[in-house]
Amino acid sequence: MGITSLNNLTRLLIIGCLNLLITAGINAQVKSAGTPFIQNYSRLDYRAGQQNWMIDQAADGRMYFANNDGLLEFDGLNWNLIPLPKGIIVRSVYISKDGKIYVGGFNEFGFFEPDSAGRLVYHSLIGLLNPEDRNF
Repeated sequence: MGITSLNNLTRLLIIGCLNLLITAGINAQVKSAGTPFIQNYSRLDYRAGQQNWMIDQAADGRMYFANNDGLLEFDGLNWNLIPLPKGIIVRSVYISKDGKIYVGGFNEFGFFEPDSAGRLVYHSLIGLLNPEDRNF
């Protein structure tokens, strides 16, 4: 094999390698375009029950989860579990425009609102129902 053939072979190898690198870089960029950032959390991260029933987001961006162990609050960095009285499972959560966090569970419903120190305090509304209407 002559020197000219080796030079041509070297050029072809270099062009082929560059083509592979450029193509791989373009494909990687296209696949991520428009894909939202997703972060998965395990129950070891949020230290609460395994099942989350419902999710709502407050005006300040905090996320609230109806969880088997209570109401879970996530501010984007820290998790906070706020249990209901008697350890009742929270099955539903709704945040009203006035910022109250309404929750419901087995034979219980009410709302959370912050106290003067900013800690969420639960207020049961079950007492507003007639006794015969409290079994749900």
